[in-house]
Amino acid sequence: MKTVPFRVLRCAMPGVHAVEACSAHSFPRHTHDQFGIGLIREGAQRSLSGRGMVEAGPGMMITVNAGEVHDGMPIGDSGRRWSMLYFDPEVLRGMAIGLGAADGDVEFHHPVMDQRNLSARFESLYRAMTHAGGDGSAAEELALLLFDRLVPARR
Repeated sequence: MKTVPFRVLRCAMPGVHAVEACSAHSFPRHTHDQFGIGLIREGAQRSLSGRGMVEAGPGMMITVNAGEVHDGMPIGDSGRRWSMLYFDPEVLRGMAIGLGAADGDVEFHHPVMDQRNLSARFESLYRAMTHAGGDGSAAEELALLLFDRLVPARR
């Protein structure tokens, strides 16, 4: 697996950050201020959080809640390559309210999902978010479509 540095990419929507990474590094327990939605592109990883120990391989989506303590380590010696979109909490709360959640509460319940249709939606969203000169309204629509599948609104 070719090692590339972590890259942070500009996104079409304010309050969203994209990261691409390839690493065999094991990350100690840590948190993020944002909600993360990502895709394992190559290799595999194992992580432990309050939602339990999970493993994710190629094509699987991963999520992390804002403030959730978690770690991450590769499975095998070759590391893993992944892409993440990090959403500021206010952005996801706004989407939740837009989708019908009265209080805007947001929580990802599944740290790993092996659903190719969701992975394809993530790919479309990631491209829209990171494409130079991308259209923020198109990215927002794709984000709402994916988010509605990840966290069904409480109506």
